[in-house]
Amino acid sequence: MVSKSKKKLDASHSSELNVSFKTNLYQKQNQYDEKIKENANFFDSVRYRLIDYSSDVLLNVITSNLPDEFLDTNYKEFMSQISGSSFHNFKLNDTLAAIQKLRNKVTSGSASEEEIKKYKEVKKLL
Repeated sequence: MVSKSKKKLDASHSSELNVSFKTNLYQKQNQYDEKIKENANFFDSVRYRLIDYSSDVLLNVITSNLPDEFLDTNYKEFMSQISGSSFHNFKLNDTLAAIQKLRNKVTSGSASEEEIKKYKEVKKLL
């Protein structure tokens, strides 16, 4: 038969183990949380560097064989020189459709002040 004092010792020892286990568990969780945050920050920085690097490489690949005159052409001249089915039907070109819609609003008088400013900026560019 187990004595009462032995049961008390076992219970207090078990309680100490539970507290120690919980403390260790929280410490491990905190360590893993920190490690995960470090890894997430590292991967975020790597991702943005990869995007920057890839963008530069892609731009160089696309534009390396293009003549300088073509690269310096403004949008209006570019659109007038392009020959392709998608540019003959201006409704298929989202940019031109948006500019045309903005122009129609301005000429009809239904444009807001902000839309008028945007139209003037676009007109300067074209």
